[in-house]
Amino acid sequence: GREAQTTAALGRFLESASAPTVIDADGLWHLCQDRDLLHQLSPNTILTPHEGELERLREALDLEATSREDLAASVHQITGAVVVAKGAGTITTGNSGSYRNESGNPGMATAGSGDVLAGLIGSLLARGDTPEIAARRGVWLHGRAGDVAAQQQGEESLIAGDIVAALGKTMLEHCQELDEKQQES
Repeated sequence: GREAQTTAALGRFLESASAPTVIDADGLWHLCQDRDLLHQLSPNTILTPHEGELERLREALDLEATSREDLAASVHQITGAVVVAKGAGTITTGNSGSYRNESGNPGMATAGSGDVLAGLIGSLLARGDTPEIAARRGVWLHGRAGDVAAQQQGEESLIAGDIVAALGKTMLEHCQELDEKQQES
């Protein structure tokens, strides 16, 4: 929810958090309600704003940047957090730079798709990926799973559950590609 007590609770959480953290949706809203919270973020934090949430971050941080890539870079510079600026060609910005993702399709602009992405990134963090790698890998896998799902269901009828259903096949393909690259080296 968006109650003041939740903003305060997020602040207490950030003060004590030592594990990598993904902040999405209402969590981003709360960060923008108390500008000091934005300065408590660490490189272990991943922010996953869509266009409207990125605009809210721009206003909260009083940024002049207007392009999605420039905004993501500015938010990263100020907060230290990895920024996943969602949308067509999602941009992931961290210490190693900005990366534009080319996987995915318009059918993924559906309710719950961002929740799937946040959960996928969280699961990659839990298995040991660094925040920046988890964000970049999660964005690509999410988009690729969306492409697999669209091949099976069609873009127009795609729902978030279809993306989830395609993740197993997508992750298997990704692991096989990584194995092949390791064998070539």
